[in-house]
Amino acid sequence: MTTLTTQETRNYISQRTLLPISLVAAICAGVIWINSTLIAIDFKLQAIERELEKDFTKTEMENWALRFKMMNPEIEIPKVIED
Repeated sequence: MTTLTTQETRNYISQRTLLPISLVAAICAGVIWINSTLIAIDFKLQAIERELEKDFTKTEMENWALRFKMMNPEIEIPKVIED
């Protein structure tokens, strides 16, 4: 069995170790905050990408052109052409 020396038994939290512990805690909190912010931004970007990927169908184009023509009778609207 080994015996601990006086130097080894005096490991405890003091004023000298309190600053490094609080610094580590602050850094961890900052990393967690940045990570959660980046996750929120990523979620919003994915939602925008999903909306942009939706097709603008021929029927939707025709409906939009008709509504636009009704609101602006003085403008000549070209017909929607098929692919």
